[in-house]
Amino acid sequence: MADSRAFPANAPPDQLFEFTLHGVRLHIPRAILTLELWNAFELGYYEGSEIGALRQAVRPGDRVLEIGGGVGFISTYLLKELGAASVRTVEADTRLIPIIAATHALNGVSAQVIHAVACRHDGTTTFHQQEAFWASSVVPLPGGSPVSLACVDLGRLVREEQPEVLVVDIEGGEAGIFEGLDLPGVRSLVVEVHQPQIGGQGIANCFVALAEAGFAYDPNGSGGSNVVFSRFESQARPWPARIRTLLTGLTRPGPRFWPGGKGKNQR
Repeated sequence: MADSRAFPANAPPDQLFEFTLHGVRLHIPRAILTLELWNAFELGYYEGSEIGALRQAVRPGDRVLEIGGGVGFISTYLLKELGAASVRTVEADTRLIPIIAATHALNGVSAQVIHAVACRHDGTTTFHQQEAFWASSVVPLPGGSPVSLACVDLGRLVREEQPEVLVVDIEGGEAGIFEGLDLPGVRSLVVEVHQPQIGGQGIANCFVALAEAGFAYDPNGSGGSNVVFSRFESQARPWPARIRTLLTGLTRPGPRFWPGGKGKNQR
């Protein structure tokens, strides 16, 4: 293990580097470490805003379904620090599957890991693998290497696992995955939205689809790109068509218009 805080640019790919964040121990191979990722681990800000959102959304004894497992940090934190009863993790990047298993073993926790892309159907899809694992996505971006992977139906996973909390961090794949999705039994979602990949309209699509599923933005725990959505306590739901019109208008360039009101530059 390395003690130096300098980025080990010339270390062999299989050399492991140890980090501890929020009570979770990590052994990360040089092969997947970029300078940006190294700094996030070394300085302790890796997934920092997501940790705050999880603390708000997750209760001891919850079943959690995680879409986008990364290096196993979040799933381990859920089990070890927040008292989740179970975690089922879906991760597409082949490089990360053994790292997730190692993270779980290192911290004495156990979670089911599914190597697949979470989609709205079972089958296969194209996944674009980037050098920096946290940029890999179903969204085709420059520098990605397309690979064909199995995809698993998110709706089926929700029905099988019956989670109280759904955690989604899939680098732009969130833009369309919630459309028409039934989420029985889910109390809260923690979703990281990726504006560079999906733009304002993609973010609006997430909010609209989750509003139609019975969830509202929860300011408690939300911060930056990590958003907590909580199920409505009331049986009354917002007007989806009005919400869709409003959010679509807010993501267009130029003056912003509120339904029934005047634009910012109109008097």
